[in-house]
Amino acid sequence: MSATGAGSHCTTCEKYDHWIELVVVDEHNQSFDTVKGTLTDGSGKKHDIEISDQPLLVEGLAPGRITLSLQKKPWLKQAQARTPNQADDDPVQQWLDENPTGHEASERQLQNATMGDLVSKGKTQKTLPERHRAGQAGALKLATDNSYVVKIQGANYITLRLGMFFDGTANNTYSANWGKKKLDAYAGTWRGYYLANQDKPFKDWPAESLEFPNDDDFHWFWQKDEDVESSAANEWTNVQKLYDLYMEKAFNDDNSVFYHKEYITGIGTGNSTEIAKADESTLGQGLGTGDYGVTAKVSTGIKQLCEQIPDLFKFIKERSPELVDGITKFEFDAFGFSRGAAAARHFIHTVLDGKKSQFAKKLRKTCQKEQIFLTPVFDWKNNEQCEVTFAGIFDTVAAIAQMNHFDFTPHNTRNGKVRLWLDPKRVKHAVHLTASSQTEYRYNFCLNRFNPAKNFHELSLPGAHSDIGGGYFSRQSFEPDFLLPLFEHKQIAQKTQIIDDDWFSEREYQRVKAKLTEKLQKTYQMEAEAGWNMADYQIRFKKQKRKRGNSDRRTEWKITGELYIQRIVEGDLSRLYLRVMYGLAEFYGVPVSDINENNYPVWTDPDELYYTVPDTLLNSVTKEKYPYGKLCQEILQMAKSGDMNTLSNSLSHQSFQQKMMQLNLIHHSSSTGIANPPNLKHGHYEREVFACNKND
Repeated sequence: MSATGAGSHCTTCEKYDHWIELVVVDEHNQSFDTVKGTLTDGSGKKHDIEISDQPLLVEGLAPGRITLSLQKKPWLKQAQARTPNQADDDPVQQWLDENPTGHEASERQLQNATMGDLVSKGKTQKTLPERHRAGQAGALKLATDNSYVVKIQGANYITLRLGMFFDGTANNTYSANWGKKKLDAYAGTWRGYYLANQDKPFKDWPAESLEFPNDDDFHWFWQKDEDVESSAANEWTNVQKLYDLYMEKAFNDDNSVFYHKEYITGIGTGNSTEIAKADESTLGQGLGTGDYGVTAKVSTGIKQLCEQIPDLFKFIKERSPELVDGITKFEFDAFGFSRGAAAARHFIHTVLDGKKSQFAKKLRKTCQKEQIFLTPVFDWKNNEQCEVTFAGIFDTVAAIAQMNHFDFTPHNTRNGKVRLWLDPKRVKHAVHLTASSQTEYRYNFCLNRFNPAKNFHELSLPGAHSDIGGGYFSRQSFEPDFLLPLFEHKQIAQKTQIIDDDWFSEREYQRVKAKLTEKLQKTYQMEAEAGWNMADYQIRFKKQKRKRGNSDRRTEWKITGELYIQRIVEGDLSRLYLRVMYGLAEFYGVPVSDINENNYPVWTDPDELYYTVPDTLLNSVTKEKYPYGKLCQEILQMAKSGDMNTLSNSLSHQSFQQKMMQLNLIHHSSSTGIANPPNLKHGHYEREVFACNKND
């Protein structure tokens, strides 16, 4: 007879009267839920078995060596979740000491094993980290007529929680930083204009006081309507500000979750991280397509993230107090504004598309190259392993025009390959802060709403598009008297009449001016009905003598009447809504912190130029000071408590909108020109709002 007890005679002469007893536990002495498998005895005969929370006794075996093979997916799914025992005491050994004997009073023997020891050899082993493959805990030797306790080595797979931040159309932090330096350098020069005009109403300040230095790389949002809006003329958006508050390269308290974040520059701007004027694309900013379009930015975000994975894992292994085997779950927090909001929603679709998705394929390629392991049974379609934990969305404006499909306008629901519908079963929580249709009503800025779900929340808020998501400057970022970045100077309407030179006279000019004024009054009245302060408006006229048609002899006069709004607008409304999104994100468990390196809240630290707000603001109608700082603090606390009903009642009420307009906190986003005309419905301004369907 051999050392294992196997006889040397033929299989047909074996006696099937032997047994084996098995107790399979993890390092914490916890049993496994029922898993089916096969036991092969010394004769090669296979026996169906089930391991469970009870000792497994198999009788009727041929003598000799025993091998086990459990069903791969059920076994590995359980085993990969069992963690190492970090305590000084060994629970398995303690149990053995208390229960030393098994079947037929045999002495129980301890066998150390890996999860790979109990599955078949072959491709499956390659999906396991080396230390969990068969034989890595020592040879598993099982023989009949023995009682064994098989202790499975614990695994330490971690969760990667990833914050993905997609900036808005024409928003680019690196370019904004460059522009801020330009503005700061010009502040001293501009002060002369301030001193010369400080006693005048803002609407009467001369045109030269509104001009930025002669730099073709820098266009204001109200200048050169036909040009690409410069990302250098914007402040940081709420996307960037939330990115800075999201935890980075840190573990949670029990070292089971690791946090990382990625910022993706805005639609229509380049991907460079250099502090410089961004490469900007008319195709991207105007149509949402091209190399810097919505879907392209999603690809950029995936590429950025996958490129960081090797360094992240190197960092994790260096900092983790325990050996890390790989990744058991991806959790995503996706934030976005404007077309970046559309990108965030499309990104969510992409990561939830399963193992054949763009993200899964790119990540798998990176992990294989770097020998980074996902758990052996990784299901991209299961929230236990891939989940969107939070979507923080500011005013989605997909606005995709597809010229190659003869779709020449963004004013529709045809968004090409961009997918906006969110699966409420896969997205744990979602918040959408939208601009009210009464204060943001540009034709080209239609709102793409959320699909309704109990775990999705949508708040309609007073303000223009960038009052919600950020980008307008606050005086908090500058010297107190530097008002240039706060000026709003826009042509709201324009009417023209031509007079033949033969008929032109001062009397005729005055008659035409009166006629043009009458025509402009319709727009003026609509502006008043919308709630704007009409003291900020004025009508200006200009006349131009020119040739009439192709004639070299005949001349005519072009008389133009223009309705303008010119005023100072505070850029602090988006900072209120930043607090709303931050507070709700914190409430829903997003790994953010508003305590800075000085151990001080960013909201009240005077050094935090992009987070603080003025304590008070002047009401332009009542001339009373309004405690804006107090309001912001109250709303922040309300959001942190997750009180959606009170938030909605406080911020969406008509009286609150009126108050914000009187405080000059709401920007007038529409103007004449092809880029930002208002949308008219039944003779008044109203935003086009699109519902979200599952096919979107």
